[in-house]
Amino acid sequence: MFFGNFILTLLLEGPVFVLLTKKTFRETAVIILLMNLVTWPIATVLYNTTTISIWWIELGVFLAETVLVAIHWKFNWGKSAWIALLMNASSWGIGSLIQYIWFA
Repeated sequence: MFFGNFILTLLLEGPVFVLLTKKTFRETAVIILLMNLVTWPIATVLYNTTTISIWWIELGVFLAETVLVAIHWKFNWGKSAWIALLMNASSWGIGSLIQYIWFA
């Protein structure tokens, strides 16, 4: 399930990024993968091994990805934050819905 969740995150966040930025999949695939290879495992380990609220963990992921988007693509901070928010909301929202349906 661990690997499947990571793939689902990539499949959801990648297209959201492409839609919001008008960049091509080719331009974004590697950096989106690298960004998630950094943030996703950290968030998963924190969620599974600590009592830190998922809200704080997601806030940390959002902030980290905002910085990474701003630095790599040289978007302003507002646009970078909006992109990171919508990317993470899509993967968290769809992931939560799938988990709710799967375990209901």
